Amino acid sequence: MTVRELKEELDLMVGIPFNLQRLHFLDQGILMDDAILKFYDVIPGAVISLCIWHYDGWTELVLAAVEGDPSKVVTCFFQY
Repeated sequence: MTVRELKEELDLMVGIPFNLQRLHFLDQGILMDDAILKFYDVIPGAVISLCIWHYDGWTELVLAAVEGDPSKVVTCFFQY
């Protein structure tokens, strides 16, 4: 599986657009989309960290969605 394919799966699971995701594994920095996970020595059960690019208010929208408050989501969405 490539990093991009993993990001697309995460997009469906957590609702964060793949192009706003930054994935980190151990101390190897940001995982590059075209690399396969094996390149970074990712093994089953490993922990990959997901961060969000700060871009045009998306962070506030994602945080509102995580809180589960629909009114905050709508407010953030229509703010931009």
